[in-house]
Amino acid sequence: MDSQGCSNHRRLCYLEGTNYFMGLACLTALRTFDRNNQVGVCVIDAGQKIVSLGYQNDSHAEINALNSLNSQSVSELYTMFVTKFPCSQCAYVIGTFGIKKLVYPHDKRKKIRTTNAFRILQEFGIDVEPYISNAGEIVLSLGPNN
Repeated sequence: MDSQGCSNHRRLCYLEGTNYFMGLACLTALRTFDRNNQVGVCVIDAGQKIVSLGYQNDSHAEINALNSLNSQSVSELYTMFVTKFPCSQCAYVIGTFGIKKLVYPHDKRKKIRTTNAFRILQEFGIDVEPYISNAGEIVLSLGPNN
């Protein structure tokens, strides 16, 4: 893997799993109308299959993503990728849905481990992991000349 997080044995800039799922969460956040609070979520199962996406609209992005899991089995080991660390209310809901791991963007300036939301996630036994990108910038072109 090079310094951009690209694996050259498959093709230029192949996205490994963690970068791909966080990238999807970031792309999903663009569906949010509120420019000041763009949050996206990607939930995967133990086999790394995407089971839900969510973004901020009338309710929290995390809750939107989890609501679509209602009709599915919640006994699987889900991992949730979020573009912003959840609030306490969302942390509690995340804990009740069988999420086993939460991946959030690392920010040295924020003291995540001292928040109520972090404590709630810990009480539910959720592994909280900071995401540190090794993929660099991802450019997405939707035009006809891709």
